[in-house]
Amino acid sequence: MFGLLDDNFTGSGKEAQALSRKVREAWASFACHGDPSCKSVGKWGLYDERREAMILGKQCMLVEAPYDEERRVWEPFVDSVLGSS
Repeated sequence: MFGLLDDNFTGSGKEAQALSRKVREAWASFACHGDPSCKSVGKWGLYDERREAMILGKQCMLVEAPYDEERRVWEPFVDSVLGSS
């Protein structure tokens, strides 16, 4: 997030630097405008019933409900702690 790369955690090299730049630009856009959409990652839509999430990598893309099956596994545990909605 701050442009500091660590070989053991984030890796290094051109790809890691490019991803770090994308993340920093999205954070800066969110901080300034309340919207993480920016030139380097593209349009980042609102999180709604479609559960779109931005996948950050060489290519950045919105994906509808990634890991939805895994998320559903946790629902009973969340409901037991927070209550059903």
